[in-house]
Amino acid sequence: DGDDDDSSDDGTADVATCTGDYRIDDIDTTADMAAVAGCEVITGDLSIESTWLTDLDGLSSLVSVGGELLVEDNSVLAQVAGLSLLTTVGDSLRLEDNNALTDVDGLSALHSVGGDLFLWDNDIVTQVSGLSSLSSVGGYLEIYGNNSLTNLQGLSSLASVGGDLNVYDNYSLSNLDGMASLTWVGGALYVYDNDALISVDGMANLTSVGGSLWVNDNEALTQVDGLTSLGSVGGDLEIDQNPVLVDLAGLSSLSSVAGHVLIRNNNLLPNLDDLSSLSSVGEFVSIASNDALAQVDGLSSLTSVAGYLDIGLNQVLSSVDGLSSLTSVGAGLHIHSNAALTDVDGLSSLTSTGGVEIASNGALVNLAGLANLTFVGGDVSIFGNLSLCQSLVDAFIAACSACGAVGDSTGNDDGC
Repeated sequence: DGDDDDSSDDGTADVATCTGDYRIDDIDTTADMAAVAGCEVITGDLSIESTWLTDLDGLSSLVSVGGELLVEDNSVLAQVAGLSLLTTVGDSLRLEDNNALTDVDGLSALHSVGGDLFLWDNDIVTQVSGLSSLSSVGGYLEIYGNNSLTNLQGLSSLASVGGDLNVYDNYSLSNLDGMASLTWVGGALYVYDNDALISVDGMANLTSVGGSLWVNDNEALTQVDGLTSLGSVGGDLEIDQNPVLVDLAGLSSLSSVAGHVLIRNNNLLPNLDDLSSLSSVGEFVSIASNDALAQVDGLSSLTSVAGYLDIGLNQVLSSVDGLSSLTSVGAGLHIHSNAALTDVDGLSSLTSTGGVEIASNGALVNLAGLANLTFVGGDVSIFGNLSLCQSLVDAFIAACSACGAVGDSTGNDDGC
């Protein structure tokens, strides 16, 4: 696929440069390896796929790959020590489906990857200490489906990821402690479906996420304290289906979310106190199905929501007093199916919204908190609130001269 060039124009010895792309596979592995023997620089791509190689010792001269380095589906490859001189990969580095690989110690000289770094489905890799010199990844960093991986200590020098950082489906991963040098993620940060993960403390120096932050489906995660330096999220914030999460203390510095905020299905989360710095949300806010959530006082700095505000199915939520600074909701206000909610007094500063739906809040007895709501751009629906006097509903609708059409207003208490 390529040509060797190991001398300069004046005839002196130079770097052994192999030009073009090279592929090593199971058809003629010996010849393929001979073609790259002695190469110090490969200008194009190097792929090592579906071979019966147990090691990569034949690549022991390799210092740089200008394109992509792919090591995939090599079922008996036990180690990559043959790559011990490799310092740079110009495009992506992909280590995928190498089921006999126990570590990546052979990559200890690697300091930069220009494209993506994918560590996927290497079933018995337990640690990534071999990446200890890696300081930057230009594209995505994905650590996925490595069932024996217990920690990320080997990423201790990593300071920046230009694209998304995805850590998911690593069943034995208990912490992210190895990422203490990480300060910036240009894309999204996704941490999800890591069954043994108990904390994200290793990200204490992360100040900015350019895309979304998702912390979802981590069955053992109790807190997110490791995100204490994070001030802004350029996309969405999702904290969803973390069944033993008990606080959001790590988000205490977060002041803005450009996309939506979704906090849902966190069964032990009692409050949102640690979101007290959050003042602006670019899209919708949904606080739903958090069985232990008793109050939302932590949203006291929130002044506007560009999309809709949805508060629903929080069975012990008794008040929304934490929304006392909220003045506008762009798309609509939806408060529904909160069995213990008795009033909406916390919405007393709200003056405009795109619509109103207050439904199936069985303990709700008054609407006094909506007294300053003077503009509703869409429909007004207040229904199925069994303890709320119909006369109060009728009075609110009558007083709202700048409201849209009246939707459903049935199923409230007609006896008072």
